[in-house]
Amino acid sequence: MDKKLTIQKLLEPRPDDIPADALIFNAPRPLYGHTHWDGEFRHGIFYVAIFPSDQYAEGFIRETVGLDGWLCEYISEDEIRPYAEEKARENDLKVEDCDWVDWVDTYMYEHSRREINFEEWLRRLKREVTINAILAAARRPLPEIREIRELECTDGKWRSPFGVPHGVGTTGQRRVAGYAFVDKNGITYGKREATREALIERHNKVQDEEMAQFRAQLEQSDDARLQAKAEYWLKRGETI
Repeated sequence: MDKKLTIQKLLEPRPDDIPADALIFNAPRPLYGHTHWDGEFRHGIFYVAIFPSDQYAEGFIRETVGLDGWLCEYISEDEIRPYAEEKARENDLKVEDCDWVDWVDTYMYEHSRREINFEEWLRRLKREVTINAILAAARRPLPEIREIRELECTDGKWRSPFGVPHGVGTTGQRRVAGYAFVDKNGITYGKREATREALIERHNKVQDEEMAQFRAQLEQSDDARLQAKAEYWLKRGETI
């Protein structure tokens, strides 16, 4: 018989002090994991957070699920509105025709708990952890940024301090002409930006686009291929 994982939806704020990528489980008994606390009774009062990228995460997860730990999925009422709108259309109603609390209660009654195949869920989780680790290793760090300064020349032009022609003087006026990245040899490269913030924003945008494309490739890889990529990126620590 396939082992099942129970996921419970909780219409309440997620604990602020728990990292966003941590898995939170709830049970009637103490559980295995990284951070423990007692909270509101749901499936029990015992809660635990497990950090999926930790080397002991799989062991903690297996022990916790074996102790009837339920995975918590925190939601807000924003998730319920599409459900309410769909149900209202099916019954020739408007959402406003019923008390909002009735929509909430109905949604939670129908969707507050579900069971899925545990091993398949764990396999997908491990893939996601691996993909995130590869992306973190592949992402290019922010290069050094240099302020580009120019001097006003006596011929009315602004030039780099190293680009003033022979026979042309300077007025003593200086200005910041922009910001640029600097390579390992101390040479600026690429398009300048008017502000440091704009340069950083451009770098992050390019990296986000590259990582989105790389993620799509990784997600298409089978488990063996993904593991091979992980061994390459995580061992070499190189960037694409």
